[in-house]
Amino acid sequence: MVVVLKGTMEESCIEGAWPSPWRTEDIVNKIKLLVKSNQVTTNHFFREANKVTDKLASLSHTTDNSGIYSNFNALPRQMKGLLNTDRWKLPYFQVSRRKHGA
Repeated sequence: MVVVLKGTMEESCIEGAWPSPWRTEDIVNKIKLLVKSNQVTTNHFFREANKVTDKLASLSHTTDNSGIYSNFNALPRQMKGLLNTDRWKLPYFQVSRRKHGA
């Protein structure tokens, strides 16, 4: 299992190097329990380097809730396609419409 984090602060909190802020203490404790009971790797990825991480970070700004996705089926719909594309080592394509007069 890989835990994707928004920043190095979250990674440091989960690893116990830093105390977690009170607003995130509950979710950090849940993640720590998952880390203890499973083979888990925590990594901070720069958003621009990973489309899955980028989309997760973007989705996190649209809600006040924190989420733990412990299996593929629990992921938001947008994430599943990106994750499969990553897993199959396929290139990413971004399609945009050309504006009139451009």
